[in-house]
Amino acid sequence: MNVKFYATALLALALAGCNNDGMDNPLADGPVPMSFTADINSVATRATANGFESGDVVGIIPLKGNAVETAQANIAYTYDGSAFTATPPYYFQNYDEVTFNAYYPHQSTLNDPYTVEIDTRIDNQTTEAVNGHNWRKNDYLFASAKTTVGTPSISFTKENNNAFTHVMSSVAIDFKAGTEDGVANLEPLTGYTLGKVVMVGTFNCSTGTVSLKADAEAEDITVTGISCEETVTEHRTSSLILLPQDVNGGKFSLTVNFNNTTYKAELNLSKLQAGKLHVFPVTIKNTELEIGTAEIKDWETSTEYKGEATLQ
Repeated sequence: MNVKFYATALLALALAGCNNDGMDNPLADGPVPMSFTADINSVATRATANGFESGDVVGIIPLKGNAVETAQANIAYTYDGSAFTATPPYYFQNYDEVTFNAYYPHQSTLNDPYTVEIDTRIDNQTTEAVNGHNWRKNDYLFASAKTTVGTPSISFTKENNNAFTHVMSSVAIDFKAGTEDGVANLEPLTGYTLGKVVMVGTFNCSTGTVSLKADAEAEDITVTGISCEETVTEHRTSSLILLPQDVNGGKFSLTVNFNNTTYKAELNLSKLQAGKLHVFPVTIKNTELEIGTAEIKDWETSTEYKGEATLQ
């Protein structure tokens, strides 16, 4: 065989192999950054109904297997109105599948292991400015998706069934004046107390799980200063962000202060579910407070509690 021809053929094959590697190997030129898009399922506690706003910051915690990639954990991705970006972003190092767990709003400091403390007592039932936007304190969002370097972009969206969802639970007391029973408006409504509820726990940003604090005791939560809906004085709604939990005995106690009179009743509910808004319609009458059918919303409605209770 012609030695010169043989060497040339080997070189051509080698070059072809290198070119193919470059075409088929996304890591040929170095680590590849991850990018993502996202929306939110049925949000009622942020400034917008179903999406992120410019300036919002999401935290990304990548896992391989069940282990957090600590070297690239809790990366802050900021939304600029069209895309989420980070400096530096997450970089794929190899072909392993990566689970990207994302949470909102991003916390620059997390407790070990990747948790934030949650306290839902009345002082923390507030709306705050986070990244320039309204955010109901303790209303954390979570999403999760998997991919590899071959498809380095993730969509946390409704179309992919992995949009951001609420990890906490909410209770809304929907007060209405019993106008047919002589109650013209709710001006005399000064407040109410819901009990007994466990108020302290943690949110694990790397798993999306919320846990009650060990040995925490259930407490009452008292709400005052319930404002009317604009100029509608015969209707008021008060909502609370609470930790998901089983309800002791399947009942909450409800005490309402109206027109210098105290009314008491029980709200039948087996469990405060994560991501659900539990709505209790309460009609105040001259001699009683009527509790209608309770609904559960995904921050949307589905029924769990059925029946009526009378508050006297």
